[in-house]
Amino acid sequence: MNATGETATTAGAVHPEVMVVVATGRDAAGWAPMAAEVGVRSGVHTLVVATGMASILVDDMLGAAGVPAAVTLLVDRPARSAADELALLLTRLDRLVEERRPDAVLVHGGSLAALAAAQAAFWRGIPVIHLEAPDSAPPGPFPESATRTLLSRIATVSLRSPDAATVGEALARISSAAPDGPGRQAVPVPTGAAIA
Repeated sequence: MNATGETATTAGAVHPEVMVVVATGRDAAGWAPMAAEVGVRSGVHTLVVATGMASILVDDMLGAAGVPAAVTLLVDRPARSAADELALLLTRLDRLVEERRPDAVLVHGGSLAALAAAQAAFWRGIPVIHLEAPDSAPPGPFPESATRTLLSRIATVSLRSPDAATVGEALARISSAAPDGPGRQAVPVPTGAAIA
């Protein structure tokens, strides 16, 4: 759904809107190669959002890869701590999720921006798809590991080492499923490709 409360349309066809939050160079490198194929496979309109503490760099990387961000959320000051960064991002991403009311939110990796976007969507009853970075650090006492654990609890669907076909199928299923509760849906996913 877009800011006017309507679902995205192309040539008269109605397409669900999925907000794709990209917050790091690694996220941009992971999303860009599959972006076009995911849209074709899933039949959804993707609203790509560049954000995080280096949102301009992320926006530039996405543009260079041919997947320009539709929205670039800037953080108006440097964060003093991880908690401050999360608070800054959560406020802006929650406002954007409230304005756009997407049918789903897709996050990549284990950044604080991914956590903020997932939390904002979850609180507003919007399904979350979490794409785990294939080269993520192993579970352990590392901040990104803890963030990924939190994301796996918030996400409607978590996909490990996804390809465009798997992501497209998950997006198509989520966008057509009926809500089962706040932020959660019963969504059949490809065997072996998802963890819920």
